[in-house]
Amino acid sequence: MLTSNVEEPVFSQKKNPLQRAILIFFLAVFIAVSGWFLWDAGIIHRIFLWPWFSPVTVSMQLPPAIQDPEDMQFRVFYFIDDENTIPEIDKAARLLILRNNPKDRKRQDTSPPERLVFSSKPLWLRPGKYRIKIVSGPRIWWHSFVLGKEGMTIQPDFGGITKRTLGVRIHTADALTGKDITAKSRYSILYNGRWVQPETIPAERLLTDAVWKFRLEADGYVPSVFSLKIGWFQDELAIEASLTPEQE
Repeated sequence: MLTSNVEEPVFSQKKNPLQRAILIFFLAVFIAVSGWFLWDAGIIHRIFLWPWFSPVTVSMQLPPAIQDPEDMQFRVFYFIDDENTIPEIDKAARLLILRNNPKDRKRQDTSPPERLVFSSKPLWLRPGKYRIKIVSGPRIWWHSFVLGKEGMTIQPDFGGITKRTLGVRIHTADALTGKDITAKSRYSILYNGRWVQPETIPAERLLTDAVWKFRLEADGYVPSVFSLKIGWFQDELAIEASLTPEQE
């Protein structure tokens, strides 16, 4: 009797080129995003590049009496101090973030912080001469420094709170037709418990960092009242109001 061993053919499943391409694509995206995050966070510098780069941090303190400090924005720009063109460092701008917002404190802790602390995340630079520019509203603050291998924290004196004279500009329109009625409208300010004309308030009294009430009115229209909290750095106020005609 004849016998024979017949081997079953082995079929290997071919890999789908499309699946491989999709896998490689998502892997590349993951590596790129992770690398960017590690670079932006300074982790790569801190672990691998620390012999050649040093961290710079900007930390600023302001009095706690500032109203709505979270609305304030401080931007920091970095420049190479070559004593010639002073080029700005690309993609190095930073925001100063409020680190101890009183509104985020525990409910039972009612004591205000001694100072409001704004700080930036570190920027890793090669040792050398640099300049920074801090901008907040109408204020600009420049500072030059020499960065060594140990890194540094810059603590600028941005001038604290300086109340400013408040400038007011109004614009009124008919709420039904949209017609500009600014020329025949007027406004008054609540001052010492009375509505008075703005020109009767001394300039040194109409200051920022306060709550002011404004009443806009015109003959034949219902007055409109605005109660506004003005920050210390907000020295220009524009009010646009649509006034409703009075019912006959």
